[in-house]
Amino acid sequence: MRGREGNAIFRNIEISRIVELGTMIPYREGRIISHSILNLPNISMVLFSMDVEEEISEETEPEAGWIRVMEGSLKVTLGDEDFIVEEGKDILISPNKTHALKALSRCKYLQISIGVNSIMELGTFIKKIPVRQVVALSDLIEYEPHKISSISLVQKKDLTISLFSLDQGEEMGGHASTGDAMVQVLDGTAEITIDDTTYLVEAGQSIIMPANIQHSLKAVKPYKMLLTVVKP
Repeated sequence: MRGREGNAIFRNIEISRIVELGTMIPYREGRIISHSILNLPNISMVLFSMDVEEEISEETEPEAGWIRVMEGSLKVTLGDEDFIVEEGKDILISPNKTHALKALSRCKYLQISIGVNSIMELGTFIKKIPVRQVVALSDLIEYEPHKISSISLVQKKDLTISLFSLDQGEEMGGHASTGDAMVQVLDGTAEITIDDTTYLVEAGQSIIMPANIQHSLKAVKPYKMLLTVVKP
């Protein structure tokens, strides 16, 4: 579904609507299903569902890989090491690193691929997240009383990815971005106003805030989010 007529940065996902990404892709017996929601030269986002015991055999990709497991349990093999990534956990894959995937149970995950051609030092393409280690993003940032806290993970001309925590009552006032922004709420509840419409977005839910439209965010409860801003 197009986000805006003539300018679809995100695809197959409706702008300014609360969604649970896992509901956008079904399970099918004995199959692996994929569903692209973003496909630009330097970044892509693809949803996958895998039936139990289904596998993606060894492959290498020139992009940096970031896997967020939304449901189930996924075994990620990097070289000769196995990592078990459970629901709500993440793992990074270095560019050109041989890897393979196997669903230990029915599993859904979001794979983000980030081009590194314009990054001078490949070792710093994604900052502040350890490589070859399973992490929970919400554990990487703490709540600060009466404050907003943020951690920049990716900073490029056409792409930024950041973690935020907002204590209850804190807000990010009305502003507009030149790119589409996807909010993935990791914990708590956010009140997000886009133009004149307000949405309550809870942990496990996402919403896309369209480019050049005023929006604001307020913590109904303390909340943490992963914010991805993609510019054309």
